[in-house]
Order: sequence, then C-alpha cells, then structure tokens
Amino acid sequence: MFTGKRFKLTRSILGFDTGSGNHGWVEIPIGGIIIVRSGPYGPGKRLAYVLWDSRRLAIFGSDLTDGATELAETAELANV
Repeated sequence: MFTGKRFKLTRSILGFDTGSGNHGWVEIPIGGIIIVRSGPYGPGKRLAYVLWDSRRLAIFGSDLTDGATELAETAELANV
C-alpha cells in the first residue's frame, strides 16, 4: 500500500482535481512531489488519490508505479 508515501515524478502526468470547485484535469510536472492519500483502488488498481501543491487529485495507478520514484523520508526530501 502506498498511503502516506511521497513520490517524485519522473515524467509529467495528469491528475483530476477532486478537491476544489473547479473540477478538471491538471498537469503535474516532471519533478513534482506527490503524497499518496489512498489507493490505488479499483479493478486493476486504476486510481490513486494524492496531494500535490495543496490540491487533492485522482491519478492513474499506472502513473504512480511507472512514472514516479518513491522518496525516502530523510535525505531525498531535504534535497527537493
């Protein structure tokens, strides 16, 4: 389970804004740091819910597993 873990994106991905009144797609840039709030869920573990730039987003689980690298809680976060 990825809940509570931080990831740095190795490529830009799309996320769907689920937290504000302005629902829609948002591009999360390469190098962006996301925090997994829950998931991935669903058949084939397709959706994960993350926090990025103070926004709550839904992303594809494959983007998390194929387009991001998990960060250690210490040194790697200090360099971000």
